[in-house]
Amino acid sequence: MTLDPSSDWFPVWSQDGSRIFFASARTGTQTIFEKAGVAPEEVFLDNVLVGGVATYPHDVSQDGQFLLYQQSTSRGYDLGVIPLSGDRKPIAFVSGPSNEVQGRFSPNHRWIAYASDESGKFEVYVRPFPPQSTRPTTISVAGGMQPEWRRDGKELFYISADGKLTTVPVVTSEATFTAGTPRALFDVAVPEPTAPYPTDYAVTADGQRFLVNTVVDQPRRPALTVILNWTSALIR
Repeated sequence: MTLDPSSDWFPVWSQDGSRIFFASARTGTQTIFEKAGVAPEEVFLDNVLVGGVATYPHDVSQDGQFLLYQQSTSRGYDLGVIPLSGDRKPIAFVSGPSNEVQGRFSPNHRWIAYASDESGKFEVYVRPFPPQSTRPTTISVAGGMQPEWRRDGKELFYISADGKLTTVPVVTSEATFTAGTPRALFDVAVPEPTAPYPTDYAVTADGQRFLVNTVVDQPRRPALTVILNWTSALIR
């Protein structure tokens, strides 16, 4: 699809499958491009509109009206939304002193799931869209990232901090959202999360099959041993 020497990543399909949005540093900073069919790639989001910072596409709403994206800040990452038609003026979705990453529209495009480390570790949250000044609903338990929706909006998936692909039954109406108890499905060996936090799996519309970016023979981190009261072992 792309042949530029720069790295192209974070690919996102348009809802009708006619376009792909992706991030590339070919302009000097991570910028959102779009490619329609065999046409040349074009810049979709001019970084000047978001302060010249790095941007990465995340998801397109089911109605094809909005693109959800991630942008870098001096504190980490925030989430924003940009209309796919009209003046394409970016809209801030969630920002703050923490990292907000991996945003995904619910199938009825009234809710957005994302990962944030606002608690001190990454957890999965859900907020209404358009954005409101309400507290998010916490989805994960004891850590989680990489949320994905089942196509009918009745299930939300994420990867737990202990490496398990986890499912949560959810109910998404126009005005209310409720979540059930998370349940682990199976273990996954995905790369350790590092900025800018790409997603390592995809799920089919019925939630029955998963495509997982699996790490083979990932090297172990070197252990660090700390000895307390070591002076007591010295020969006097």
